Amino acid sequence: MSSFVKFTAILGAHDQGPLCYLLEIDEAKLLLDCGWSESTDPSQLAALEKVARQIDALLLSHADLDHLGAFPYAAKHLGLTCPVFATTPVHDMGQACMHDLIQAKLNQEEFHLFTKDDIDTAFAKTTILRYSQPTVLTGKCQGITVSAFSAGHTIGGTIWKIKKDTEEIVYAVDYNHRKERHLNGTVLLSTDTLIRPTLLITDAFNTLMPDPAPRKQRDAALIESIATVLSEHGNVLIPSDSSTRVLELLYMLDQHWAFHRYTYHLVFLTNQSQNAINLAKSTLEWMGDGIAQAFTARELPFEFKCLKMIHSIDELDNLMGPKVVLASFPGMMTGFSQDLLIEWGSDPRNMIILPDRAQPGTLGRMMFDDWFESAKMADMNVRHHIQLNRDIPITLKKQVPLVGDELDEYMSKKQAEEEHARLMHSHQLGLDDSSDSDMSDTEEVAKPQPMQFDIYVKDVNRSTGFFKQAQAFKMYPVHEHRPRVDDYGELIDLDMYAKLELQHVPDEAANLAPNEPEENEKVVAPVKKVVPSKYVVEDILLSLKCRMQYIDFEGRSDGKSVKNIIAQVAPRKLVHDCILCWKIQCI
Repeated sequence: MSSFVKFTAILGAHDQGPLCYLLEIDEAKLLLDCGWSESTDPSQLAALEKVARQIDALLLSHADLDHLGAFPYAAKHLGLTCPVFATTPVHDMGQACMHDLIQAKLNQEEFHLFTKDDIDTAFAKTTILRYSQPTVLTGKCQGITVSAFSAGHTIGGTIWKIKKDTEEIVYAVDYNHRKERHLNGTVLLSTDTLIRPTLLITDAFNTLMPDPAPRKQRDAALIESIATVLSEHGNVLIPSDSSTRVLELLYMLDQHWAFHRYTYHLVFLTNQSQNAINLAKSTLEWMGDGIAQAFTARELPFEFKCLKMIHSIDELDNLMGPKVVLASFPGMMTGFSQDLLIEWGSDPRNMIILPDRAQPGTLGRMMFDDWFESAKMADMNVRHHIQLNRDIPITLKKQVPLVGDELDEYMSKKQAEEEHARLMHSHQLGLDDSSDSDMSDTEEVAKPQPMQFDIYVKDVNRSTGFFKQAQAFKMYPVHEHRPRVDDYGELIDLDMYAKLELQHVPDEAANLAPNEPEENEKVVAPVKKVVPSKYVVEDILLSLKCRMQYIDFEGRSDGKSVKNIIAQVAPRKLVHDCILCWKIQCI
């Protein structure tokens, strides 16, 4: 028996923005992805708000903002309480991506849309699936089975197969049929179970884009551009995501740096840089054959030799000389990429290399459009770059330290609050001690102590049995009062232990091995010193005089391949959307 199927585009229709689709199968309502833009504008989610409480299941495809950026906000504010399904890398790296986003927002403004705890709470409800693992849904989704298949593009990236009765629906967006350094291509064509579905839901992101350059030419163009800028004592900014597509770039650049023994700084700058690399190391089984072969050859993939992972602009400023920095986010509307764009964009020696087209309406997309118009006249040469010469008015939000009278007022207020808190704490301790003393006295009166004796004598009236036994019997009872101690019988002086700890710090520091090589150092997120600060908003004119180039590291199938793949999958019905592709759209 056929089912009633209805598809509604909530986000991602007629543009290249974040994805969020509603799929209705009879009474069940499934949400396919839950993306959001870097601007985190709640007005973009007005359509989602109308249906969020009715959703019965959420399927997440990739671990980036385009596919799960609105998930924590929807779970907290829009009533999205349904079961969530994703692969292990999408869950883990998606969570790291959202933590990076919220920290970037907090570095610029007072951000109250959701907190880090809200992110953890939302992702804790996720059901983890492996590839090709059928999962039967419950509730209104009774009878529906979902299965995850590899999409390429990102680690754990998923093509979803949704089946009910005789209806088979395949949801395949942002897939890549090409094999990359760290990922295999999609299984869309190599798995019979995905062929000839009832309905194929896909995108047409690259349908009208020119054919991309071969991989070797693309990589050579990237290295050549970077080498040229560094030799001229310039800096290179590569705005990227924080946990998924950036891994391909990091893996390639670190190998090149190690092979040629470059002394220039190669930097990965995000709030979650170390965490993202640790997650990559823990998900090697989700990666491609190239990583498996490297691991078999006793190499440790993602154990970078030249890459420096840092977490703040201050750390970056301590690195002297030309540098290549991969910073979040690709749209440069927030995060470290925006900070570096403002700092480096006015210097003609510097260069911005876009590995992604970024979302519409962002600074990254604006620069891509400038490059694209120029590249069309150069036959889309992969080595083509432009010299930016424009001023862009932007609203800059940032956190600045307090100075002068504001700092004095803040410190006075903080000192008064600390004094008040100390007095309240002392008062509470006095009440607790009094209560404990009263309770102790009451317990001593109410509960008699066990009888103890200090002299033992022989009882002549008690029979000792056939064999003679030397026995002593209790006499003269006495109550022995002992001081209150811990379980080990000692009273602990906390101050004494604190002093000892401080005394051992210099000794431990002295035992550390001096001048250890940088490549063996374990980089961890530093503990940031809390500095009194405030948030300010100002309108500035961003002057861009640097060079700019787009090199395709998006990891998506090209337009020609998309058409061939759709023809070979041969769905009975097709849904795909692109603002430029009305002539080939078929529903």
